Amino acid sequence: LPLGIPAGTVRFTRRPDIVLVLIESLRADFFDSLTMPRLVRRAEQGSVFARHYASASSTHYTLFSLFFGLQSQKMDAIVGSGRAPLLFGALKANGYRSRLLAASSVDWMGMKATVFGDVQGDLDTDFPGIGARRDSAMVVRAEAWVAAADTAPVFVMLFFDGTHFNYTYPPRAARFAPVWDAGSTIEASRIAPELILRRARNSAYEVDWKLDDFLTWFAQRRGKAPLVMVTGDHGEEFKEHGHIGHGSGVTNEQIHVPMVVLGDRVPRGRFEGVTSHIDLVPTLFGLLGDRHQPQVYADGIPMYEVPAGRFVLSTVGGEPRWCAVGADLKATFYGLDAGLGGVTVTDPQDRPLPDGDARFAARAADILRAFVRPH
Repeated sequence: LPLGIPAGTVRFTRRPDIVLVLIESLRADFFDSLTMPRLVRRAEQGSVFARHYASASSTHYTLFSLFFGLQSQKMDAIVGSGRAPLLFGALKANGYRSRLLAASSVDWMGMKATVFGDVQGDLDTDFPGIGARRDSAMVVRAEAWVAAADTAPVFVMLFFDGTHFNYTYPPRAARFAPVWDAGSTIEASRIAPELILRRARNSAYEVDWKLDDFLTWFAQRRGKAPLVMVTGDHGEEFKEHGHIGHGSGVTNEQIHVPMVVLGDRVPRGRFEGVTSHIDLVPTLFGLLGDRHQPQVYADGIPMYEVPAGRFVLSTVGGEPRWCAVGADLKATFYGLDAGLGGVTVTDPQDRPLPDGDARFAARAADILRAFVRPH
């Protein structure tokens, strides 16, 4: 584990307002001009990380990695020691006021006491309804908090829930048709996956709309645009490999997610280096001007500094099924197989490679390096 540093030693030379946006079950291919046109348009002036991977296909593991900057398999060791995320302490030490609003549940596996233990007073999760209704209530409450904030810089987290199964949205977002009518889980397992997929895209279209309205309002209210980071906690599968939902595998659909960074000093362009949720905190600290080397507090690195040949790890979380994924190679394996005898070698989209074994052998050192520190 990284040794860690005291939060008070983190020094930001820039202190813009920050909005961190997490979107439930948002897989990478939903970030397109039809499904999320407003975010795509904003991203033209920011950074798009095209090969970004969730550290797990289960929410509590991904939130751990996002806020601690550590690989998800370290969760038990870290939370068992009582260690808190450096991020929240560093924000407070640099004069930020924080509000974390989660329409999606953060009650799993004691996250309120572990990931959010030091900021429970700033955490708001009690919203009425489900899905899109909870999202609407969350945005209203976020705007009320921002409107009442003073001139100190603010950190706002929004965790949208409408894109979670069974994918809810109001009539205005019914862009794709025909769709599943959102019946039971058993019913969903029996119908054509395209109907469910289109419903999920509609829910993402609605989140995109809500987010765009909030960011426009925020900039007007605060007099300046914030630094924005947008990603999915994990992806979602629609029977591409026999499952619906997430938390059942490390398929591309379940772990490949968007990552967009917006702000006035953010480099513009599309970045093809392999990145992970463990990189969010080092990237944010770098953009804010902190000069600590990331390896002293995180497993990740700034996403703008990803070296060629990098592999990152992802896991199911609830069972020891893993993958190491790079730019052109993916090794999927069962974590309790000490000899890695059950490795499946594919491309990152899970397509078989006729020369997979040879590629695996040639990249073994890079793959094994991901187990220790993926940089």
